[in-house]
Amino acid sequence: MPSKLNLPNNIILQKILKQHLYYDKKSKDPYINRIKPKFKLAGNCILSDYFFHLPTTRKGACKQSCTIALYLSDWENVASEFESQLRNACYCDLTKYEIVSHVGLVEKIKDRNNGFRYVSRLCDLKYKKLLKLEKNLHKNPHISRETKDNVEKGLSKGVDSLLSKLDLG
Repeated sequence: MPSKLNLPNNIILQKILKQHLYYDKKSKDPYINRIKPKFKLAGNCILSDYFFHLPTTRKGACKQSCTIALYLSDWENVASEFESQLRNACYCDLTKYEIVSHVGLVEKIKDRNNGFRYVSRLCDLKYKKLLKLEKNLHKNPHISRETKDNVEKGLSKGVDSLLSKLDLG
């Protein structure tokens, strides 16, 4: 039996890229406190935390002014085993997100029973539309300051330029 390759954590985490969609077989849904499979769209990594949007197929669960519809044609390089799941529209509501520590993310990726896997990459045009929705988020008085701040950090281009200036990104 071949031994399991034990890669350093920083190499494992280099595979988690903004604008990429991942499948987390054993995701703890922060909104209903239940373990269930979930797609996660990666945003920024800020220091040791990874920001993920949580797309859903339930349009009614989304805030209309902060949501973008995603179709199969919006995804690039779809892993064949997930193509049928992406055929139906899904919706990315900016207020539905998860922040995962690097330690927690490494544990998920290393857990062979979990199956945290690459699915696809969101096309640039649709990702830019998602970024533009952030303005709607700030106009909505019913969305908490914490949510607004977290989404801003998770999407902000300023974070990317700051990290590159510091030679960290």
